[in-house]
Amino acid sequence: MAIAAARAGAAAVTAYDTDPLAVAAIGINAAANGVTVTAVCADVLDRDGPPAPGTGLVLAGDAFYERDLAAKVMRFLERSHARGAAVLAGDCGRAYLPRDRLTPLVSYDVPGLSALEDTDVKRTTIWTPRHGLDNRSRAGPGDRGYQGLRATPASVGTSGAPPA
Repeated sequence: MAIAAARAGAAAVTAYDTDPLAVAAIGINAAANGVTVTAVCADVLDRDGPPAPGTGLVLAGDAFYERDLAAKVMRFLERSHARGAAVLAGDCGRAYLPRDRLTPLVSYDVPGLSALEDTDVKRTTIWTPRHGLDNRSRAGPGDRGYQGLRATPASVGTSGAPPA
């Protein structure tokens, strides 16, 4: 997602992962795609860390497949939303997706996933935290970060990841 954000013209992109190999892959894939992404190996979910003040957009993808992880991610997304960042989370219907705390924005059929999933095409939805979770929240559909929300097949899965 960080590479797609950079390719879409984001002024600055920082990607976080707790896996050092994933962080290395982010750097390699960013270079292969001709973009700059700052990759940081850190767990930002459990503490009062990022996003930094002034962050315009927070993205999360496929993070609701374990109960504890889903709870941590949701707290992070809500905290980011309360700080004024637009928040988008992509998910293909994982078991622990907290639908009651999210609003669907748009859905896409994403092809070519049979090596990882139970089917070759997955219906994937882009979600945002429900409004009213925190009176300080000010970002939402129609605000900065959400304008022109769309994805094309070229912007999905084009990280240039080397084969495993």
